[in-house]
Amino acid sequence: EAPRSSTANFCTPGHMLLQLLKRTCRLFTQHGSGGSSLVPNPDVVTQQLSILFDHAHTAHRSSALAEALHAYESALRLIPDAHTHMRAAALVNLGVVCRDMVSMHRAILCLREALTLEPTLAAAHYNLGLTLYEIGETEAAESSLDSAIVIQPDFQAAHSTRLCIYGLARSHDPARVLLEHRRWAEKFADPLTKNAYPLRRRQSIEHRLT
Repeated sequence: EAPRSSTANFCTPGHMLLQLLKRTCRLFTQHGSGGSSLVPNPDVVTQQLSILFDHAHTAHRSSALAEALHAYESALRLIPDAHTHMRAAALVNLGVVCRDMVSMHRAILCLREALTLEPTLAAAHYNLGLTLYEIGETEAAESSLDSAIVIQPDFQAAHSTRLCIYGLARSHDPARVLLEHRRWAEKFADPLTKNAYPLRRRQSIEHRLT
């Protein structure tokens, strides 16, 4: 079975989205056709978004999926259409929640909408690949994972998931699967081995056991 998603596979943590929002947010105009008008304070909206993202992230980690869903939906209503990266990132997170709720159709819609806004968002391709695989669309899933890897070559989760799909798909040539395993090991496992310090690790393990 291919790895399922978790909050670690979110596109961007809520607090990072909000840091970006605080730097770039220009939600409201101070004048209209009739001159100056009373408008909501952008700082208040930013604070509301911060609370909503924190709520959504915490709820998802606690498996309170309905709460997370509602919080992300509320946040999306506040993010301006012009802020495409923030909207796309929130849509990816919403798509992950929908998938965990086994609402696959909506998850795919959210992820594809995110890619319409930000075609080079690797996390959107990755999560779309996971979702497509779970509904049996193996070829489309591989294509999405390939896109994620092209955009972000060091995306280890995408590489690992693609390898898992290769191993489960009977249509793949075993030689190709072996080649991909070797490439994965060369890219991710070998560097860890070269930089390892066995004595330090052993001491650390002994310390944890005592």
